[in-house]
Amino acid sequence: MLSNVEHQWYTAYGNVYDMMALRGYTPRAGSERVPSLQAFDVMYQAWNGPGNVKARWFYFDHPTEPSTHVSFILSKIGAQQHVAIDPKTTIIQYMIGYQDELRRKAGANHTRRDVTLNCIIVIAEITGPARNLLEPFAPKMLTRQDLANDFTPTLEVFLYTELLINPLKYCMQPETRLITDEGEKEDLRRFLVRDAIDKKAGLEFLLPLIRFGRPLTVWYGAKIGDVFFFNRELGGSQGYYRIVVPEPPTKEKVGKKKKTEADQDE
Repeated sequence: MLSNVEHQWYTAYGNVYDMMALRGYTPRAGSERVPSLQAFDVMYQAWNGPGNVKARWFYFDHPTEPSTHVSFILSKIGAQQHVAIDPKTTIIQYMIGYQDELRRKAGANHTRRDVTLNCIIVIAEITGPARNLLEPFAPKMLTRQDLANDFTPTLEVFLYTELLINPLKYCMQPETRLITDEGEKEDLRRFLVRDAIDKKAGLEFLLPLIRFGRPLTVWYGAKIGDVFFFNRELGGSQGYYRIVVPEPPTKEKVGKKKKTEADQDE
């Protein structure tokens, strides 16, 4: 008899695979999605075996983006263990060490895809200090062009309960497409700018906005400057666009910035 928690982990597991497919990733050999709940039950029982290590890694590759390692961790992690996966290795140490290994193998003429590692951690529970420890590795609010020259490893952290619902399967969610091609975005800009006063205006001044970090942008792995096209069927086909823009700074971050500036003036 499967427990309710196991059913929830199975749902989160399936939704992660759906999310990676939206981002254009495919699982490596040995990391394929199990075909049924019964097959997941067998994997889950081994995964949730004796000992402190209750984790399982899966690996995904993309034609142009860095590889992504997805880890499901059944136990709680906190900063006191330095966000440990096992007694010898921490998530951060693993990411940095693996990235250094990739860079050595890639040689001098490396690209971001060759030497950068992305990680997704799906966990049962995480403490506030541990989240703060991992925050510097959160996805950056950069454009795809800027990210091409950024070799910092990226870490996304989800509680498994945050992945129980796939927002794209909501009955009122319109048909959605993410536009990342610069040529297609420029064609759209030229079409919209015909009626604008500023003929050199960018899409961020011509389209409605969607903030970086919203659930839809997270699921698609959208970057700053990407454009979503929505086709809503309500009394006929209604298409519209939204462009991804940075999240406005919080009061806490604004306060830290002002304090830093004041310290520099002194």
